[in-house]
Order: sequence, then structure tokens, then C-alpha cells
Amino acid sequence: MRLSRALAGLILLVSAPSAAELAPAPPPPASAAPPACFPACRDGFMCHSGQCISRCNPACPDNLECVDGRRCEPPASRAPRPYEPPVPPQKNFAELSHALLGFRWGLPGSVATDGASGDLDHTLGFNLRADAPVAKYLLLGPMLQLGSWRADVTPPASHDYYVDLDLVLRLRAPITTARFDYQLWIGAPLGVSLDVLGGDSSASTLGVGWNTGVLAGGAVHFSRKLGVFAELGWQQHRFAHGRDAGPDLDFELRQTLLNLGLVVRN
Repeated sequence: MRLSRALAGLILLVSAPSAAELAPAPPPPASAAPPACFPACRDGFMCHSGQCISRCNPACPDNLECVDGRRCEPPASRAPRPYEPPVPPQKNFAELSHALLGFRWGLPGSVATDGASGDLDHTLGFNLRADAPVAKYLLLGPMLQLGSWRADVTPPASHDYYVDLDLVLRLRAPITTARFDYQLWIGAPLGVSLDVLGGDSSASTLGVGWNTGVLAGGAVHFSRKLGVFAELGWQQHRFAHGRDAGPDLDFELRQTLLNLGLVVRN
């Protein structure tokens, strides 16, 4: 009995599967990703196994290209890109030059005729000037000014007329903000003057002289092209009219003045 039991157990032990046979089989290794093409394939080609092949079958000849993978056509003509000049650099406000057109009102002042002092009536006129920066805060430019004047006497005298051809030197402080730009300045005109007598006189109708003065003012620029300005100053004129006999007829004008007008970018 014992012998039969031992034989039966030995048979079961030999016929049982091993642990290695019972363990699940490992999954098959993942297939490697197909190699990519470098550099990338051009139009009409695709990447296959690391090589660029034509989408068209058969492949297109060298002088044709594959379109939509279905047909071969001549390559599209590529017109050269038109030349576009670079955008010019924009000047900042301190580098801009301007022209000023102003109405001139001269307050009553003094007039000396051959050294005899008297009163000067108010004067009217206008001026046109342009200037450009010669340094960061310094501007220089010409000014043309026309005006009329007469002595303040009774009965009223006729008006005389003058023309000034000046150079104006301005010391300017430009101010830039997010909304408007501003200028504050002090300047000095200096130049020659021509005077035309309006009434009868023994002297020559046309006189020659000079003028100088001091100007202080400011401007508000609503845009880079347009603004308004106001200016308060003092100016002196001297004219000499020749006579056929005797000394010249001399005039000297001194007065405070106000200029109001427009500022336009050159």
C-alpha cells in the first residue's frame, strides 16, 4: 500500500508543469519608428524609410514637379520679390525744423525824429520766418517782416511802411508729452530795414537802416505738422532818409510788440 502511494505521487510530480511554463510570455518588442528625412522633403515629395520619394508614380522627370500626388507639371514661376525701400527713420521733436507765420501788433512806444523825441502810435504788420536746429537747443533762420508805423500826433500823420530782412537766433527748450509737444524759447532778430515814407517830405521816399530786438515765446503743437504760438518782445528800428541838401532825415522807433500765429513743420 505504501509503495503504491509513493509511486502515484512521483508520477504527479513529474507530470506537473514548471513555474517558468506557467508564467505569461513577454510582449513582442515595439517596432522602431520609421526614420525621418532631413532636411525636410520639398513640395511634391514625401518621406519614406528616411528617403524623399515622389508622390507621383512613376516619378516626374527633373524638369517637372508632382502636383497633388497625381500629375506632373512645370514648376510655377516665382517672380522676384519687388524691392521695398526701408522706412526712413523718423526724427524726434527736438530735431524738427518749423516755419512760423505771425500777426504782429506793436504797442505804442517812442519815436525820435532827428533826435527829437515823440510818441509812437501802435503799429500793425505780419512776419514769416523759418528756422532749423544748428544744435540741440539752438535754432537759426531767416525772417521777413512787414509793418506800418506813424508818430502819435494831432492831426494824425500818414503811415510809413517798413520791411525787415532778419536772421533770428533762438534758444529753445522742446518739451514732449504723450498728447502734445511744446516749445519755449528766447530769441534775437538782427537785420536790415527798408522804410518807405507815406507822406510828403523833402527827404528821399526810401530809407535804409537796421533793426534788432529780443523775443520770448512758446508754441503748442497739436500734431507733428501744425501748432500755434505766442511771442512777446521788444524791437528797435533806425532809418535814414537822404535829402538833396542838408543832413539825412533820421527816425528811431522803439516799442513792445506781440506776435500771434501758426507753426508749421517744414
